[in-house]
Amino acid sequence: MEWDLVAHTSRSRRLLAEIAAVEPDIARLGVTDLAVLLDVTSGRRGTVPESTVHGALAALVRQFDRGQLVGITLVRALLPGLARVAMRMRWGAAGPWNDREEFAADLVGSAWRHLREHAGETLSRPCQTIVDQVRRSLRTDQERHWRTSARCLPWDPARPEPADRGVDALTELAFGLELVAGTVLAPSDATLLLANRVLGYGLAELADVSGQSVAQLSYRRRCAERALAR
Repeated sequence: MEWDLVAHTSRSRRLLAEIAAVEPDIARLGVTDLAVLLDVTSGRRGTVPESTVHGALAALVRQFDRGQLVGITLVRALLPGLARVAMRMRWGAAGPWNDREEFAADLVGSAWRHLREHAGETLSRPCQTIVDQVRRSLRTDQERHWRTSARCLPWDPARPEPADRGVDALTELAFGLELVAGTVLAPSDATLLLANRVLGYGLAELADVSGQSVAQLSYRRRCAERALAR
């Protein structure tokens, strides 16, 4: 369904009028159709207080079951937040998704499911609430897949160090740390395991920068690997 083809239609105007008749937060905006409503709440047209935006979007969540157009409007309002989730999760890298398109479809589908779960409820900060729930749902799927894959990694203690330790390596380390830190592993152990086993940094080199001995790092690494294998 193309937004531009339906958002300005008489159907859109009738639906908005029905909602405005029972939702004062929508009526106060004085908009004529769902396209204008979205422009106003997103800041693309005029300036309205943040509390007014939250109130209007909360009203749409309450009226979610009135029709598909309401849900589509809400999902489009969520897109900036969903895009941030996609970027933070590197478009599903190390997760169960085959490509960006599959991840994006799951991202939007998850948003729709969470909106439907809250239909009829009043959310004080609708966009933040739904985006946070989507992020947690997809992150859980990503972490579960990552942990399952990690158990099968053919880690080789004699693996040569990679030639390039530039931005890509640092990004990989930060991403992996974000996945497991505070859940399966302590952040410091996640850093150690990923730096040594994934990025190929030697224990002696890590000892130089950590202030710990090679023996201490070796013990922590074994404990971290056992935690991942559980």
